[in-house]
Amino acid sequence: MSCGRFAVVCCIVTCLALGTLVTEALGQAVGPEAYAMASVFGMSSTTPTRQLGMGAPSSCVSDIQCVNPAFAADTQTPDAGLRFVTTDFERGPRITSYLVHGAYPLRPGESGLQLTWLTLDSSGGNIMLPGVGPATAGISEHGLVVNYGHRLNDQLCGGMSVLGSQRSSFDLTPPLGPALANIRGKASWGLRGGLTYEWAPGDYLGVVYGYSQNDVTANGLMFPTPFAGTFHSDQIAVGASGHVTPELLAVIEYREGSTSSGQIESSTASWQFGAEYQAAPEWAVRAGLTDQNPTFGVGYEGPTWRVDYAFISDWHDDSAGRLFGGSETHSLQVIGSW
Repeated sequence: MSCGRFAVVCCIVTCLALGTLVTEALGQAVGPEAYAMASVFGMSSTTPTRQLGMGAPSSCVSDIQCVNPAFAADTQTPDAGLRFVTTDFERGPRITSYLVHGAYPLRPGESGLQLTWLTLDSSGGNIMLPGVGPATAGISEHGLVVNYGHRLNDQLCGGMSVLGSQRSSFDLTPPLGPALANIRGKASWGLRGGLTYEWAPGDYLGVVYGYSQNDVTANGLMFPTPFAGTFHSDQIAVGASGHVTPELLAVIEYREGSTSSGQIESSTASWQFGAEYQAAPEWAVRAGLTDQNPTFGVGYEGPTWRVDYAFISDWHDDSAGRLFGGSETHSLQVIGSW
């Protein structure tokens, strides 16, 4: 056998062995469904910073920026804002996202539109794979959502979100050699519907359900047979908010979701608990639990501007903790209305 052929054979054997080691080391931690890891921190978590500080509910708290599209019906004046979120993992990347939203009342207090654009990327990302060695994890997502809300009666509002675009990726790359995993997802379509019922002034029951269909490809050493298929994802959240006192708002919410493609299935379920205390006319402090992980926040609201900060410990630990360990998340949002 010539030296050239021997080198090629050695390279092939090494790549196959490395792929086997990675698969054994990570088990089911990384598969084609890893395309959705970006969405967990991105398009599935477009929650405003105010609510991130109070347990990250998404269905039942009235806010200027909303996840439940039914709240777009309450839009009174045009507004726009920028949300910045960074999540730093113990043994993984730093994920950073920017969310820009704009809202416009078609009929103030009766119907409104809201546009949300999000971009997410990672930096760093050096991790140590047991039995394999160092690798770099890369995560990204870019998406656009349009919300429409309409008041059905004095207490009931309904809304619909349309996913304008969504692209996500997840990569594992060693310092030398071919990629371990290149996973890409593109939403072919997605919808979200919501209802809110104002059972007392400023207090709501809410439900929001979302569904999307994503075309996914995956290749690399971890995929001896390249994958190409369609994933179906859905998420539902049901919650209630209510004032214990005029200054103290309490929230409880249950949320679950699933992602599947043929024999590949994954699911999550979590509880959100939170509270907001209006310490002064302009200042509010917040705290909560999202899937047993603590959250804290503070906010200032003036006549035309609002600034909110939130901290979350081990956010989405069930989705990312196995691979990247614990994390600290910081979020800052500025919203202006006119």
